[in-house]
Amino acid sequence: MITPDQQSKMRHARQKAPGLGAMTIRRLQAATSRLTPSQEALIGDRLSEMPKTSITTYLRALSGKSPRAAIKAMCMECVQWVRKDVAECGSPACPLYPYRPFQERHP
Repeated sequence: MITPDQQSKMRHARQKAPGLGAMTIRRLQAATSRLTPSQEALIGDRLSEMPKTSITTYLRALSGKSPRAAIKAMCMECVQWVRKDVAECGSPACPLYPYRPFQERHP
């Protein structure tokens, strides 16, 4: 059974990022269940600014279960969601630089 609070969160997520699927809404609920309303509003703002292809990774990162997703989401946000720019990152002073995604792996 969906609680009124969960319904409110789902409604808020749909308003901020229209077109989210049911699975994404469930992930959003799980990720935001322990946050304050102001934190939820910040997440909603970020969701509305990012491309739909990055939302799942971002929500996985928020769940706290995937450090890899957190690194990927941070790097993508840093370069305004352009995947190619993450691979070509020119900021070796960044603590995430050695772990950034989308690099070519050399044996």
